[in-house]
Amino acid sequence: MNTNTQRPKDPTMMLIFSPIALVLGILLIVIGEDAQLVTLLGVFLVLASIIWGVRGLLRLRKVHQWAQERRS
Repeated sequence: MNTNTQRPKDPTMMLIFSPIALVLGILLIVIGEDAQLVTLLGVFLVLASIIWGVRGLLRLRKVHQWAQERRS
């Protein structure tokens, strides 16, 4: 049994902004075909959105486990 009663961080904002950043990154990659800086920014946004999404899902799992422990 976990004695830590503090609630984990809420992942809602990460899960909201991850798909938005993904779409923006893909749009920048498509728009910036000839401009290397714009394409590089798009690639960065795509990679960052994947990282934010995975971290958000991991935090969501922690919150879910915390809630189940509190119920029992």
